Amino acid sequence: MTATAAQIAAIHAEAKRAGLDEAMRRDLMQGVAGKRSARDLTALEAGRVIERLKGLSNGAQRPSKAARPPRVTVSGPYAAKLRALWLSAYNLGVAQSRDDAALLAFVERQTGLSHTQFLHIAHDATKAIEGLKAWIAREAAVNWPKQKDDVIGMKRAVILAQLSRAPDRAVAAFVLHCEDGAELDAIQQRLGKALRPRSRRARAA
Repeated sequence: MTATAAQIAAIHAEAKRAGLDEAMRRDLMQGVAGKRSARDLTALEAGRVIERLKGLSNGAQRPSKAARPPRVTVSGPYAAKLRALWLSAYNLGVAQSRDDAALLAFVERQTGLSHTQFLHIAHDATKAIEGLKAWIAREAAVNWPKQKDDVIGMKRAVILAQLSRAPDRAVAAFVLHCEDGAELDAIQQRLGKALRPRSRRARAA
């Protein structure tokens, strides 16, 4: 028997109470039931997921402004590249938050590396960067350039992936010849504003 509509609603509600974003909720379901979508759970599996979420959310309260910790920011020699990739994921509708805290949590969850490692140690930074690129390529069909230091090529690749979901021939033609990184960033952000609501609706379906 598959999970009921009430169970699916409870999973989303308890995850929200526990302060989990979508990626964290899906990771928890993967760990508990081996599935990343609530709609794929059996009723028994959904029950286990709900119990786990209740354990996380029991007594959870939104902290007051005075009690909230200071905002987490990314720093170090690899911060700029990691942040640029994360913003690309956000503009593709793959990442739900553009905050540095979300970036740090994602990379640590995916690689097992703490931010003190992947922000300062070259080998670990490469692992984090390539892990992010692989995730973005898988989720948004981004075709990264072969040259890893081709910054303009990477910006173009993200925009072309955006345009595959919202075609615009004029923009595509411009992007293929544009060498201005700031202009490409502006295009990526503009397209991202249109794509993010679509991605949220698709996830909710």
